[in-house]
Amino acid sequence: MTGAAAIDAGAGTVSFGSTIAAGANNLTVTAREIDFAGAVSGSGTLTLQADGPAIATFVGGSTSGAGQLDLTAAELAFLQDGFAGLVFGRVGSSAALTINAVALSDPSTFRAGTGGITVAGNLVANDGATFAAATTLGANVTTSGDALTFNGSVVVGTATAPTVATAGDALAVNGTVNGAGALTLDAGSGALTVANAIGATSALTSFSATGATIAVDDVTTTGAQSYTGALTLDGTLTTANAPVTVTGNVTLAGASGFATAGGNVTVTGTINGGQTLSANVGAGAINFAGDIGGTTALTSLTATGATISVDDVTTTGAQSYAGALALDGTLTTSNAAVTVTGNVSLAGASGFATSGGNVTVTGTINGGQTLNANAGAGAINFQGDIGGTTALTSLTATGATISVDDVTTTGAQSYAGG
Repeated sequence: MTGAAAIDAGAGTVSFGSTIAAGANNLTVTAREIDFAGAVSGSGTLTLQADGPAIATFVGGSTSGAGQLDLTAAELAFLQDGFAGLVFGRVGSSAALTINAVALSDPSTFRAGTGGITVAGNLVANDGATFAAATTLGANVTTSGDALTFNGSVVVGTATAPTVATAGDALAVNGTVNGAGALTLDAGSGALTVANAIGATSALTSFSATGATIAVDDVTTTGAQSYTGALTLDGTLTTANAPVTVTGNVTLAGASGFATAGGNVTVTGTINGGQTLSANVGAGAINFAGDIGGTTALTSLTATGATISVDDVTTTGAQSYAGALALDGTLTTSNAAVTVTGNVSLAGASGFATSGGNVTVTGTINGGQTLNANAGAGAINFQGDIGGTTALTSLTATGATISVDDVTTTGAQSYAGG
């Protein structure tokens, strides 16, 4: 070929009986049937599309049917690596584009308009792919280290468990995600971004996300959620009595939370961001293993669970804990209250520092550790016995008023109040 070419056979068939060398030129083929019999090479863009917007297109697989464009895996195997892009389907199509099992070697774009795209067989898009319409995932989509982009909504097929993986490049979903299936998104060492809510209309059965960075909004599943990587959260992670696990640090980009109706919540890293965080796990356990607000203070923190485990927590506003609290650090606010509705077990040297906010603990406090409570001009109200089961090593309390019951320590006790 010596220039860009467009071949249009209408409702007929275009058959290439030998090899095609398109060079750097773009080639567009429009027909009801397109057949290749030899190697097809080039470094431009190859577009293969049906003859009309109402004609369905099938990419991959091995079957053919009347009244549709079938590009079987065997025919597509004639396409040689080196094209700048492969384009399948029509802009503005009202018919569906279905992807069956196929492997492609060049950057691929799938177009379907309102007809939508269905991934019915495993797609290996070795040089990346863009899905330019709403996509239903019923099988896996993988690359060998190139980006995947979904520019429309994504529906996970009922009772399916697709994996979308880039082996280290970016993975972006720019629409909503819904459907009663299990979805795994794996960007490896790349960035994973889901720009809109997941499961808001139809909850997923489970969701797993892996990336160097992960960004999500609201996520709703009936089963477990797992995040491996640095998570940017701008919403609530909701399950139906199933766990949420974050292996990495969390940055809050908006008011955020966990709501698991009994499932455990575990965050292995730090949590930062000038936003509110609410964690309600019902009868489950909360384990925040890293410091909270150490780099950027949260505006407030509310935690409710059967057990709650925290280290240092820093907020500009109030902190509230409802459940048995295991504390291994200092709860710090800026003239705002800290309230613990439950017993406290000290797992390390711990304290309260509220700069004028009141401190209230309704239950007992135990543990062979130091406790330093400084409420400034605020009130300290420890309503249960302190050290009754396991004596503290020492207790220091400073506040406008201080209220305590029995207090047992192996070392000194100091109270400075108005």
